[in-house]
Amino acid sequence: MALSRFIREFVTLIIVMISIRCYADTRIRVAVLDSGINFNNSNRYYLCTEGHYDATGTGLADREGHGTNVAGLIAQGINPKTHCIVMIKFFNTYGYISKYKPYPTMLDAWNHLKELNPAYVNMSLSGWEFWQEEFNTIKYLLRNGAKITIAAGNESVDFDKAGCIIFPACYRVNNPNFHVVGAPDLIRSNRGGPVQYFEFGLNQRAWGVTKTGTSQSSAVHMAKWLMQDK
Repeated sequence: MALSRFIREFVTLIIVMISIRCYADTRIRVAVLDSGINFNNSNRYYLCTEGHYDATGTGLADREGHGTNVAGLIAQGINPKTHCIVMIKFFNTYGYISKYKPYPTMLDAWNHLKELNPAYVNMSLSGWEFWQEEFNTIKYLLRNGAKITIAAGNESVDFDKAGCIIFPACYRVNNPNFHVVGAPDLIRSNRGGPVQYFEFGLNQRAWGVTKTGTSQSSAVHMAKWLMQDK
């Protein structure tokens, strides 16, 4: 009797696994590099069923609220029947994983992003150094047709006066699908140079979280881009 039950349960498990493979998520993927995502019943329709990745070793849960907010803003431009968001968690400041110099973590995130090869990518990150691996990944994605939004950064830098010194905003890729987005309502928003697109970034609320910064501007811009592409 026990053996018979085991066989039935084993066969059921095999059928479930086959079903999952048959119903793999085929929607157009919008990759979000950020602090993770908090899954709930209200946002699950907008999230891909596969492809999410935690490069920090801390789990996909969003302890900052930043990634959840950014993903929620982007979701405002998504038709969940045709597109879905996949989260790539690359930083977690809770636990002392720096979001500016986590080189092994970032390299892991870049490698996964290339394997994923999404149609859209939102990057809410900025730092003071040119990083060749990061630059190569962006070029690779653009060559494969990806549309990328980049937060201009919140360092109060005028690129026309100080030079283009914040990355990835300042990578010279010369591609119309590379949009660097600033915030006209924030004094600390970087401006000038490659910052050619602007969206409000103050007190942007989505999925129960309110945040301020050019990350929010970038997400709003991505949402509008997605709506235009419908």
